[in-house]
Amino acid sequence: MTPEAAQPSDETGDALPKSPRRLSRRHNPVLYPNHYAWYVLAATLDVICTHQILHRFKGSEMNKLADALIQRCGLLGMIGLKYSSIVLVVLICEFVGRRQLQLGRRLAVAAICISALPVGIGLLQLSAWTHMVSAGELVAAPHDDGDFEELDEDEDPS
Repeated sequence: MTPEAAQPSDETGDALPKSPRRLSRRHNPVLYPNHYAWYVLAATLDVICTHQILHRFKGSEMNKLADALIQRCGLLGMIGLKYSSIVLVVLICEFVGRRQLQLGRRLAVAAICISALPVGIGLLQLSAWTHMVSAGELVAAPHDDGDFEELDEDEDPS
């Protein structure tokens, strides 16, 4: 039996690379494709939740850089910032993962968790605010400066 025959192979019969450094684009263009898909989903949900909170409920962005970009470029600026951060995270995970496979995977998982946390908080806020508005419990609407204005019972907050 030859050494090539003893190596594990993929569905096409090609020998799989022995280490992450030997991965070629032919075998696997990225190390953690499933992780990246989850990361893109979490980042996209973050954009959607943030947009809803900012525009439907007149909330404010806590990240000063993101807030400045949103003020200057609007939704497209927010999307550009989020997706450029996705590219940066993927590049960092690939760079680290090609040297230390497990560390790169842990970075990808950390990126997913960090990106999913504001989504969870935003969904809780949206859920609470939506139920408060539908139940007629919202008694104040925020101004752009963060202060609140009392609403009349018949006034619609949106």
